Amino acid sequence: MLEKRNPSSKLTASKCHGPEKQQGKLRLDAVAVDNAEIWQAVVDRIADGEMPPDEKPQPDVSERTAILKTLRSRIAGASHQTKQVSLRRLNRAQYRNTLRDLLRIDLTASDPTELFPADDEKEEFDNLGEALQMSDFLLRQYLKVARLAFDQATVEGEQPGVQT
Repeated sequence: MLEKRNPSSKLTASKCHGPEKQQGKLRLDAVAVDNAEIWQAVVDRIADGEMPPDEKPQPDVSERTAILKTLRSRIAGASHQTKQVSLRRLNRAQYRNTLRDLLRIDLTASDPTELFPADDEKEEFDNLGEALQMSDFLLRQYLKVARLAFDQATVEGEQPGVQT
């Protein structure tokens, strides 16, 4: 992937991360194109000037920029192709609003979702399914809050008469 584009290019991955030699046990010619995690690490190291190492010939600014641009576009393309559908859960606000709407209870006095850990954010949003992970602890909290809300919404005793 990082092979010479033209004869004047000094940056080649095969010398450090190819079939004969693998610096850091990394062989770039064997890394799948859709392995965004490894390619992002490569981009980070090139951008930070860690690759190639100081004792090796360095690419000029235009070569480094071109390589980074190419790698970033391939990473973006690969991540769009391999996106998987995430199991969706409600964030704290959505869960609170759902309880309010389904059970017709007032949740302004106390917020039952305070027991939940803070919602993770992705791209500055707290309602993207990819960022909202479900743990066994959180599932237990969901159920605990649901029981408390259901208890608040129901009344023991005689059932009221039907009114039409």
